[in-house]
This record gives sequence, structure tokens and C-alpha cells, in this order.
Amino acid sequence: MAFKLSIPFNLFEITLQSGQTVSVPFTDKEAFSVGAGVEQVVQKYGAQIQEHILNKGGFSALLDEIQRSEVEKQKLEVYFEGARDGFTFPDLVLHFDYF
Repeated sequence: MAFKLSIPFNLFEITLQSGQTVSVPFTDKEAFSVGAGVEQVVQKYGAQIQEHILNKGGFSALLDEIQRSEVEKQKLEVYFEGARDGFTFPDLVLHFDYF
């Protein structure tokens, strides 16, 4: 009998100046992805859990993936002034969404 289980999935995502995004799941820092959307990262991570944990009967290990916590989203913007010569490097603004 199959059971459907929802696991909270927290993800750190940074967008580079080039427009590329780097996504890193909080629960597995080695599972980062470049250029993939959030849905693709979640699907890939779910497939890895299925293959490496559930298919091998490691159901109790799945509990480690469930991290229940209340989070509040905040935003932070950091401005870096460009080079005085106007050429070496441009103004840079980093936008952070953090929880």
C-alpha cells in the first residue's frame, strides 16, 4: 500500500549577475544545481530519496529529512558602489531573501 508523504523542502538560491541561478537544498549541501528551476531540483532530490533511502528500506532515515520549523521570509539588499574610474567594475546590488 502506498502512502503519500509531504516533506518540507528548504532551498537556498542565489542568482548571479549573469542571470544563472545556483540552488542548494538545506538538507544536502552537496546536491547543488546550476541553472535548474526549483521544481527540477525538488524532483531530482525526491528521486534521490526514493533510490537511496526508500528502495533500500531506510524508512526511519526519511525522518531526518523532515525538519519542522516555522520560518518567516525577510529581504535584504546590499549595495556595492562601482569603481571610481567607472570602468573597472560596475555598481552591484545583492538581493537576499532569507528565512
